[in-house]
This record gives sequence, structure tokens and C-alpha cells, in this order.
Amino acid sequence: MNYYFDTNALLKYYDVNGNELGVENVRNLVENGKQVLISELTILETISVLKKKQRTNPNRKKYFRKTIDFILIDIKSKFINIPVPEKSFEEAQNILLTYGDFDVGSLDVLHAAIVNNLRDSVHFVTSDGSGGGRLIGVCKKLQISVYDPEKNAYV
Repeated sequence: MNYYFDTNALLKYYDVNGNELGVENVRNLVENGKQVLISELTILETISVLKKKQRTNPNRKKYFRKTIDFILIDIKSKFINIPVPEKSFEEAQNILLTYGDFDVGSLDVLHAAIVNNLRDSVHFVTSDGSGGGRLIGVCKKLQISVYDPEKNAYV
């Protein structure tokens, strides 16, 4: 079985905050030879998060720029980058219309739609909504297999 990392999981792997829960569990997936998929969306969101950190920490601007450069090079050797299937956007719209009450964002449901297209071959790795709401709650409704590294459990 393969794994698909959303941005939440990828950032845990690189632990850019220095205090992420579930870091070791995410790293174990990658380092134990599991095939880990990410999408173009994951990369784009990761850059966005790091650029925001760079803007809000002007004294650490060089650090975040080096971090971004390192991650963009490193992910090519550790992860399988898949394109976002075109039908994912329509599916994400339907998911959002159906489950928008879960307080889930458009990019989160796009990750869910990507995983839904890969359904039988991947576990979705995210901690977004560990309490059962948000993205994990939507995935439960869609019957998508989710591994939550903060709980070290399949939910």
C-alpha cells in the first residue's frame, strides 16, 4: 500500500516549526521504504506556507529561502510527484457542496478528491481534523483510508 501526503504531512516530515506532533511517524513512513505520493498541490501549498513564514519572520528570511530551496530539491528524491487529475476539480466541488459543513477548505477537499481517485492504492496521511471534523471527517464520509500521524492510527 502506498501513502499520499497532504501539505500537513509533508511539513511534518520537514518539521519546519520544530514542534510538530507526529513527526517521527511521518518520517518512519518515508524512511522505511514506503512509496509516498505527493501532488503538485502539495508542493504549491508547501511553498505558500513557507513563504508566509518568511514574510512574518523578516529576520529569518534567508533561513526560509534556503529551506524552500532545500525542500524543492529534496522532495524529488524522496517522493513520487503526481499531477492533479483534471476530474479532481469537479469532484472537489461536489465534495465541498456535500460536506462543506465540516469546516473544510477548498484545497483540503481537492486533496481528498485526488486521493479518492487513487482510492484502492493509497492511505491518505493527514492530521487535519484529528478530532473527527474537518478533512478527516470528510474522508470518513467518503470512506477514504486515513492515517493520522499525530495519533499514530488509521482513522
